[in-house]
Amino acid sequence: MSGTGSRRWLVESAVIVGSILLAFALDAGWGAWTREREFEGDLVDLRREFVDIVAETTEAARLHRLVESGSAKLRDDLAVGEAGRSVPVSSRALALSVQVRAIEIEPGSVSAFIAAGGLDVFDDDADALRLQRWPAEVADLREGETALSQRTEERYYPVVFAAGDLRGIFVWPPPSGMAETVELEVSDELRNWVSWRVLLEGFAAGRAVDTCRVAVEIIASIDRRLGDGPTSLPEGHCEAPERMTAWMETA
Repeated sequence: MSGTGSRRWLVESAVIVGSILLAFALDAGWGAWTREREFEGDLVDLRREFVDIVAETTEAARLHRLVESGSAKLRDDLAVGEAGRSVPVSSRALALSVQVRAIEIEPGSVSAFIAAGGLDVFDDDADALRLQRWPAEVADLREGETALSQRTEERYYPVVFAAGDLRGIFVWPPPSGMAETVELEVSDELRNWVSWRVLLEGFAAGRAVDTCRVAVEIIASIDRRLGDGPTSLPEGHCEAPERMTAWMETA
């Protein structure tokens, strides 16, 4: 093969190889671009989900505050009585003290997004880390809520049942015509469990508020990534006053 032929062959080979590499690069670039657009679509869906979570955790925190306030009123009513004697207590306060709730939040959508590599679309590592930690946040919240509900049903209910006639007392809001007071027999055990309800419901309210605030931070992270925020959130989100007394006047 002549020198000219060899050079021509090398040039043609280089062109072919270069064309192949360019095609691979363009294909990879297109694939990456398409994948990023898909993840951005997923982020839009996740943002809607987190807006709902903000509303749910705010509602949960406020219910815990209601139960805390009602239990505190019940504790005060029981404080004036002597052990072994019956005293009139607020029916509304008693009804609130037996309320339990379950958080329905599921981290599945976020877990699937993470497993697919979606965190790579975040430019800020702190934003990616917030979303990465969300499944653990939800697991911790649900574990606490479940433990509180189970302990209330298994330990508090038997004690309060033994103290008086509680027919119809579990309904909340209470039905019209409910008597303002109900008689309960005072005992140290009952007082202790009602005090426990006050303490743990206050803690659960604070925990729900903390989770709500994390959800708000994640929404802000998604807004920054999509560049179309800020997202409108429900008025009064993540707020649960430490003492709620509206239950005394309204259902």
